[in-house]
Amino acid sequence: MLTPKTQPQIERAEVVKIINMNKDAVVLYGIASKKVKNNALKNTLIELEIIHLNLIERLQQYLGGSKYFRRKAIKPHETFIGGTQRLLGEIEAQFSNTPEKVFIRNLKDLEERCLHYLEQTLYEKILTKSLKQSLYRELQELRRTYEYMKSIKESATAVD
Repeated sequence: MLTPKTQPQIERAEVVKIINMNKDAVVLYGIASKKVKNNALKNTLIELEIIHLNLIERLQQYLGGSKYFRRKAIKPHETFIGGTQRLLGEIEAQFSNTPEKVFIRNLKDLEERCLHYLEQTLYEKILTKSLKQSLYRELQELRRTYEYMKSIKESATAVD
């Protein structure tokens, strides 16, 4: 028989999902920054990768600072969906005449996925006040990175 999860277990699971989705972003930004030829775009992708790395670290620290989670370290893992999308995107980019546009499109979609999941968690899940405050700060950061990738995608599309 399954025992119901406690509130701390539920919250930990949600934070781990957010951490792992941001790990997807870190992985794809890292790959894209190594494969694009445009140096300005490369630097931008590295900066956005660092933002996601910092978000992961802050959420890990939040969990590490909680009396409920101190003993359980979080090692981020790429999600199944993120890994599949990354692999398909890499294959598509390899055969594309415009690999940078493929990476930009996939990164914009990934930013949207991270943003929407965090919004869903904040607005649909029952969370403690401290976790809501922490996630709300991260939400502001993800909104900025999403809007930035969206504008990059729009600029790349306008060039066609």
